[in-house]
Amino acid sequence: MTDRTGTSAAGVLYALHVSGAGRWPEHEQWLVRRATSPGSGTRCGFYDGLHGVGYALELLDRRQDALDVLDAAWRAAERVVEQLADDPGPDVSGGRHPYAGLLRGRTRPALMLVRLHELTGEPELLAHAVTALRQDLRRCVVRPALAPRPPTGHRPAPDSTGGPWPAPPCQVPPR
Repeated sequence: MTDRTGTSAAGVLYALHVSGAGRWPEHEQWLVRRATSPGSGTRCGFYDGLHGVGYALELLDRRQDALDVLDAAWRAAERVVEQLADDPGPDVSGGRHPYAGLLRGRTRPALMLVRLHELTGEPELLAHAVTALRQDLRRCVVRPALAPRPPTGHRPAPDSTGGPWPAPPCQVPPR
């Protein structure tokens, strides 16, 4: 997977700054250019997308640049909402199917939509976040706490990564 938005660079630049290794303005500017003109396939999430780049820029005291990146994330969020409505996704996670979970599943855009709601107050964003969460939870099964997970390609218990670590049981909230 390629790092289309420079999320790795955002983390490195922030780590250099807080560790006392200094600031790298030319690299920060490269990151801003890259993140404010996202290409096809750019992710929006905090872990590996525009939201995380904006957060790092804010921590680097580049507030206007962070806002510009979040504006790009807003435009991307509109495309995500369209995708959620058009493609509810399969009932299984992993393999050739989309993953469930915070880092690779629909929970990731749900978190972004909640954060955008907090910034804007727009109630539709929460409704779309609920849709994304329900789509992710539909790919999961309720299992006893610390029960072994089924192999990839089956319905996993929800966790942050969709990886092999057991997760606590969950229930789909009532509508």
